[in-house]
Amino acid sequence: MQLPAAHSLTGCETKHAALKSLPSDSLIDFGVIDLTDRLIDQAERFLVDIIKPAQSEVKTFNELRELKYYNYKSELELTKLPCASTTIRLHVIRAFYQCYRWVMAPNRDIATTHSPEDYAYQVTGEYLEPLLINLMAYRNLVHAVNVLVKMYVLVELQKFRVAFTVSVKVVKMYVKTQIIQIKLTKT
Repeated sequence: MQLPAAHSLTGCETKHAALKSLPSDSLIDFGVIDLTDRLIDQAERFLVDIIKPAQSEVKTFNELRELKYYNYKSELELTKLPCASTTIRLHVIRAFYQCYRWVMAPNRDIATTHSPEDYAYQVTGEYLEPLLINLMAYRNLVHAVNVLVKMYVLVELQKFRVAFTVSVKVVKMYVKTQIIQIKLTKT
């Protein structure tokens, strides 16, 4: 079952490099069992192995992107960089759905068991289109996370201040009681 997986992941361009990079059994379940994070990781690693430099040890598209960025010899063209892992993972999810349709078509009614919208597609009007990463939504999410982190830090800092204030008051009370006890012992 690895050939349909390789075929769907490479966009039906199963050439020598893709077949050579095909691991012995890591994609055996691709399109056969339910999609898991492990399958997505293995599919990403397979795609990286196809296009990475020969001696490189990179395993994700983010690592490959970084490697290509820092090893670029001339003026950098962003279009020559590979996509990020988040983007390729959407492709892997769509490729899984395609592979599933090919492999399971004789055995199941695919229309009732799996919706393309669960596999990184969206319906726009009467068309089915790939779901793309919305950069603005991503930036808004990052901003929201940053705001939440700042709020958390402020709350924790406020808790620390309260705890510190209470501690200082306890220490002052303790010192006062010690001073009173010293005074009482002297008299």
